[in-house]
Amino acid sequence: MNDIERTVGTNVTPGMSLRQWYAGMVLMGIATRSSEDSMIDFTARLAFKYADAMLRVEAQVIPQTQ
Repeated sequence: MNDIERTVGTNVTPGMSLRQWYAGMVLMGIATRSSEDSMIDFTARLAFKYADAMLRVEAQVIPQTQ
């Protein structure tokens, strides 16, 4: 199972990937600091970049069980 296929607990939408959940959490934090309409697409892309980085670091720090 890869990072995109892993899902988070039962408190989120079933089938949501860990990447999507991370991105949503990052997006909430970023959105509280900027509300310019011209930055919405940039901010969404940035949230996924943070999520991807979080998954890369997690893979290095927390060995995956098989």
